[in-house]
Amino acid sequence: MSKNAMETRSFKQKLMKLVVVVCALSFSAIVLIPSSSAVSGEIVVNVISDDSDINPGDGICQTDINEHCSLRAAIEEANSAVDLNTITFGIDNTNYSTMTIVLNSDLPAITNALVIDGYTNNFEAKENLEISPQAITSKLNIEIDARAAVTSVLNVQANSAEIHGISIFNCPLSGCINVDGDSVKILGNYVGLKANGEVASNSESKTGINITGSLSQIGGLLPKERNIISNNSNTQINISGGTATKVQGNIIGAKPDGTVSKEFNNGKGVTLDG
Repeated sequence: MSKNAMETRSFKQKLMKLVVVVCALSFSAIVLIPSSSAVSGEIVVNVISDDSDINPGDGICQTDINEHCSLRAAIEEANSAVDLNTITFGIDNTNYSTMTIVLNSDLPAITNALVIDGYTNNFEAKENLEISPQAITSKLNIEIDARAAVTSVLNVQANSAEIHGISIFNCPLSGCINVDGDSVKILGNYVGLKANGEVASNSESKTGINITGSLSQIGGLLPKERNIISNNSNTQINISGGTATKVQGNIIGAKPDGTVSKEFNNGKGVTLDG
């Protein structure tokens, strides 16, 4: 073999090794740097207190040095997050009793897409299994007493947010849940009632759900999607804007078993204000 041929062969071998190394490094880069849009986080609420986060936006839900995370603080952190967050509940309730979050003021508006899932607190919480028009048999153990709220309780301004498995009562005129964002889902909640499906003593909820966004889904055809919306003295559901809102499968203005009494049906059902 001539000297030129040997040099050409050596160059080709070195080139092939370089290509292999570059490919390996490129593959490693692809594996080690995942797309940020594909990453989601979980924020666990572990106390019933209503304190704010000590440093909102730092990625850590913490109201004090004991690493307590309230619902208020969780929303504050989720609003600052880049990715979709799911707020779950891990409140210590060894007796499996209802956990009541008593608000000191309006919760922060939800400005970033998130999921709030009250069914996560323990195995005693369960989704409804009955289709409409049967009774709703879900069991909730996270409830929000909103008597100190002035405007609304869960003010959903973000698109594509979801609220599951929460009881909210003693709500102001703008609503237990105010939906300004588009494609928001309200599924499996008790709106205007306590977690046991009863009217709270000295309760005065004014508006259940107020909707101004488009493509909202309130309830649904699946059993687990059905809400109970009752005991709101102004109206149960007010649709005052947006388009293509879907209201399906809910019990409105009645008890969880579907029977009607004055205390559960003391306001309008569904009003169209837009």
